[in-house]
Amino acid sequence: MGNSHWFVRGFASRQPSRAAKLAALRLPALTLLLVIPVAPVGSQHPGVDAALVGLGTLILLLAPSRNNVAVRGMARIGDISYSLYLIHWPVLVYVRAVWLAEPPALAIYAAVAFSFVASLALHRFVEEPFRQGLVMSRRRMASGLLAVSVYSRLRTLSRNCRNPK
Repeated sequence: MGNSHWFVRGFASRQPSRAAKLAALRLPALTLLLVIPVAPVGSQHPGVDAALVGLGTLILLLAPSRNNVAVRGMARIGDISYSLYLIHWPVLVYVRAVWLAEPPALAIYAAVAFSFVASLALHRFVEEPFRQGLVMSRRRMASGLLAVSVYSRLRTLSRNCRNPK
C-alpha cells in the first residue's frame, strides 16, 4: 500500500494534464463507491462490483485533491478505520441476533451509523491518547477496568434472572 502512494503521487506530478482530466471523473467515481455497496450491479462478489469499486478508487487516487470534501471525508474514515473495523462486526451481529431473522434495512443502516459514531469516540478517546503517549495512570486504568468488569457481570446476572434456565 505504501508503494502505491508513491506511484500515484509520481503519476500525478509527471502527468498534470492526465490528472486534470481525471479530476472531472472524481464525482462519478465517488458516486460509484457510495452506490455499489447499497445497490450492487453483479450477482457474485469478485465480479463487476469489485471491478467498479476498484476503478472508482483508482480514479480518486490518480486525481487527488486536498480541498475536496469527499477526499477529506474519506481521509477521516481512514483515520478511524481500525476502530470501525473493531466495532462494526459485533454491532451487526447483535442486530442480527435481536431479530433472529434478516433485520430490516433501517436496522442495518442504524447499526452502521452507530458503528461510525462509536468508532469516532473510540478513536478520539482511546487510540489518540495512546498514540500521543498520554497513557493514564495505573490507578485510573485499573479503576476503569474494574468498572467495566463489574458492569459486565451485573449485566450477565440481570439477564440470567430474567431468563432462568
